[in-house]
Amino acid sequence: MLVAQGIYESPTGRDISGLIIAYSISVSLLIVSELLQRCCNVSSSITRKIIHVGAGLCVLCVIGLFDHWQYAVIPHTSFIVVNAMIRRWRILKSMEPPNPMTLGDAFAAVIGERFGRRRHYAAIDTDTPPEGKTYEGSAACFVAIFVGVLFVGYICSVISWTDALISAVVGTFFEAVSPWGTDNLTVPLSVCSAIYAIRM
Repeated sequence: MLVAQGIYESPTGRDISGLIIAYSISVSLLIVSELLQRCCNVSSSITRKIIHVGAGLCVLCVIGLFDHWQYAVIPHTSFIVVNAMIRRWRILKSMEPPNPMTLGDAFAAVIGERFGRRRHYAAIDTDTPPEGKTYEGSAACFVAIFVGVLFVGYICSVISWTDALISAVVGTFFEAVSPWGTDNLTVPLSVCSAIYAIRM
């Protein structure tokens, strides 16, 4: 059970085991996705989605393993840096394409690529306009964020339908206007900020 204690609280045994499990899951996702891409010729766009969705959802599996929230956020925060390094030096083929994130962005990418017909573009994202985002993808992003926030809220018994609706609107907006793959950061940060603002 997470507790809101001081920022300098020493880690407990549960915190340490939680860190080990969280990192083990994340590293396993990277290894499996890379093997799928290199050995089974699975598209890197698919393996990247597997990594992002799997890493995002593993939060629900490990969050209850920690005693302090300060240690619960370490694994995913550190992987922001790891992800940036992997993309910068193209270390893993399974993460090469510049899209998605956990649910919202992943669904936007999948639905947009498969069913998207009407495109819109972030104003400053002029490098690859033919690959711009679609309204169909944005609609899928809205639904995914709305359902995802409701699901997490149900588990934590804190989120209402209104919270989920506002979060989905905010997250979908940032997914739509964020260029160059930056929605990997802007979507989760904007959704979390929206929920925090509502709950203040």
